[in-house]
Amino acid sequence: MCKYDEFYEVLKDYEKGWDKSQSELAECLRFTNDLFGYIPENVKEDIAKVFNVKVPLINNLIKLYPSLKAAPYEKEILVCNGSSCCKNGSLSLLKEIENYLGIKSGEVTKDGKYYLSTKKCFKQCGKGPNVKIGNTIHNHMDIEKFKKLY
Repeated sequence: MCKYDEFYEVLKDYEKGWDKSQSELAECLRFTNDLFGYIPENVKEDIAKVFNVKVPLINNLIKLYPSLKAAPYEKEILVCNGSSCCKNGSLSLLKEIENYLGIKSGEVTKDGKYYLSTKKCFKQCGKGPNVKIGNTIHNHMDIEKFKKLY
């Protein structure tokens, strides 16, 4: 049985009348993520229909739960967009990183290595702009430091 067949079999179970709560939606997203290694764009709409929600809600849940991935990638790059980091230039740094990687926030590099996104705060406001690469937070980040890391 292929992954899509398995996915649609499980999705049918959700369709059959469970209460379709947000916790069940999160459970369905976790199952999908475990099955594919991420949550493919083409199944987000099917999940949204079954749970009677819009795809942007699913995208927000994927961002909310760190274990869920929007696309297959090796490392996540998060640029803080909290108010202190923004005052220290994180938004212009984000644009520079986007240009350097050739992607926009919310996208994966063509080689599948990096997923670029933003996060509100890393609780290191006095050290911004902050960028989290994988599990490591880098403080006082600028594009030259970023290029040396990647």
